[in-house]
Amino acid sequence: MNIDYVPFLGVPYQTNGRTMRGADCVGLAMLLYRHHGIELRDPVELIKSPVGGRPYAELPIEDEWLPGWTQVGHYHKAPVGSLLMFGTELLINHVAVLVHPDWYLDTNPANGSLLRPRSGAIIAGALVPPAP
Repeated sequence: MNIDYVPFLGVPYQTNGRTMRGADCVGLAMLLYRHHGIELRDPVELIKSPVGGRPYAELPIEDEWLPGWTQVGHYHKAPVGSLLMFGTELLINHVAVLVHPDWYLDTNPANGSLLRPRSGAIIAGALVPPAP
């Protein structure tokens, strides 16, 4: 999968944001994948209580949020286009998109969206999207 990520660099961070004017990590992933013809359901709609800055602790990732996505056996083998999950296997609290073999598109409150090096990142897992 060839990822056009340049339009998504510099998007300001906004908790629960889902637009180019402001997005959190999930919102940024939703925007990027939509740009490539892949729709993600908004996990905020799937959990019982408002996120309010808390981790997506109750998010049923594989069953409800990302049906049809394939879990990568080892995240070091994740192909470009994969959704990277950060936290632990039991509690995912951040996501990013692998946009190049060595870089992922990330966001945070201090910098907004930016590229980060894949090397050294502590990744809990990765999922590959279905073909658009």
